[in-house]
Formats: sequence, structure tokens, C-alpha cells
Amino acid sequence: MKNDLLQLLDQQDVQWTKSIEEADQRFSEWMQKLPDEYKVMAVEVLDQLVLMLSQFCHKHHRLVETEKKILLEARLYDEEMTQIEELRRLKLSQRQYIEEKMKSRYVLYSLVEGGVAGTGNPVGLALDLPALLTINLKMIQAVANAYGYSLTSPPEQVLALKVLHAGTLSKAYHEDAWEWMVSEYHKGEEYPLYVTEHETVIQSEWLETIAKQWIKAMSLYSLKKASKKGVSVVGVLVGATLNAQFSKQVGEFASRFYQYRVEQESQSEGALSE
Repeated sequence: MKNDLLQLLDQQDVQWTKSIEEADQRFSEWMQKLPDEYKVMAVEVLDQLVLMLSQFCHKHHRLVETEKKILLEARLYDEEMTQIEELRRLKLSQRQYIEEKMKSRYVLYSLVEGGVAGTGNPVGLALDLPALLTINLKMIQAVANAYGYSLTSPPEQVLALKVLHAGTLSKAYHEDAWEWMVSEYHKGEEYPLYVTEHETVIQSEWLETIAKQWIKAMSLYSLKKASKKGVSVVGVLVGATLNAQFSKQVGEFASRFYQYRVEQESQSEGALSE
């Protein structure tokens, strides 16, 4: 059933990707014209909200629960696994299998959550963005865990937030976001806390992501109002598809980053052993 739903999403992706990319480009051009002072104020507010969300998601018991699930998967390959860091002993292909399995689970969660928002219920729409960000932050944790990185330390939590920020940016910013993420990772090697004074995790480009989510919510509500039955099937399908696309994009970015990190650390360890 889950695979059928994901296949349906892939078919919808083919039909809608071109129109979404065109809309992204036009919207990006419009957002760039906003005054800088407004952007700075909005970024500071959003940064505090995201940090609060991170504190909720990164409660120790929640982190441990996710790590236990990852360790259960890892023990299929090595029964003696007891710590997340020990997953680094696994083959890369084995770790990739674990993270792909976990990512598909969170994409499904986003699919369901988006369908609920797609009903146009005001409560569902109000909770859509916090729920979507929570799902994706937990997915990033699962990806990090699969590659042997525990998010129980504050530096790793902040790094995960930066992955969330970069992974949710519009397609127009993808390459710039990747270069920024790589520089943040290498900066973290020198400054382990990853965030310096007066620095924010969220950057101004993220305002587009938030604005698009608001537009999505308004569109879903309009579809509900236009439906004679009170619930628009089109709205449910659109909400589910857009949220699943969102999570697939974040998951792909998180995978790329943590695989890059594994490669960098393997090269460093190889250089030290020579």
C-alpha cells in the first residue's frame, strides 16, 4: 500500500514539476525585491521559532526513541550494535538501505499530514507548517543516525537545523544552499558550536519557503470553500502531494550532506593513518 502511494506521488511529480519550477522562479524574483530591513526582522523571528521547534523535537527521550529504531535496523547486519556511532562500521550500502527505509516512512507521514491539511480545516492548516517541519527534522535525525551521527549533542542539533534550512529552500537556491552547507560544516570543524554570536541558523532566502507554505494554505482553504461537499478531493490530493514532495526534497539533501560528511571523515582518517 505504501509503495502504491509513493508511485502515485511520482506520477504526480512528473505532471507538476515544470509548473512548480516556473512558479518558484517568479516568486523568487518577487521576494528579492523586499526591503532588507523587513527580511532581517522576519529572519530573527523565524530563527527563534525554529529553535523552539528544535528544542521540542530534540528532547532527549525523543532522540533516544529514534536511535533505538535505527539500532534495531542496524542489528540485522551486526547483532552487537549498541551505540549509534557504531553504525560507521557498516558498509555504506547497508547504511544507505537503512536511511532510505526511514526516509520513505517520513515521506509517508508527510503525505498523510498534507492530506489532512488538504481538507481545508482551519486547525489542520494552522498546524500544517509546524507539523511538516517537525516531521522533516525527525527525518534528518534518522538520516544522521543511519550514518552514525547522534543528535544528542547541541552542535549536532544545530547542524541538523542548518540541513533543514538548506534542504527546504527553493530549487533556484539548491546549488548555493549546498555550497553554504558545506562551508558551514567545515566552519564547524574549527568552531564546534556551529553558531557564533549574532548569527542565525535561518537565512533570508528561507522567507520564500515560509511564504509559499502560507500561499499553499490559502489555496487549500479556497478549494474547501469552493467544494459543495465541504471537503475538496483535489485539495486533499494537492496537500498530500506537495508535502510529500517537500519531504522528499529534504530527505535527498540530508542524504547528500551526511554522505559527503562520511566521505570527508574517511579521507581525513586515511590521511592520518598514512
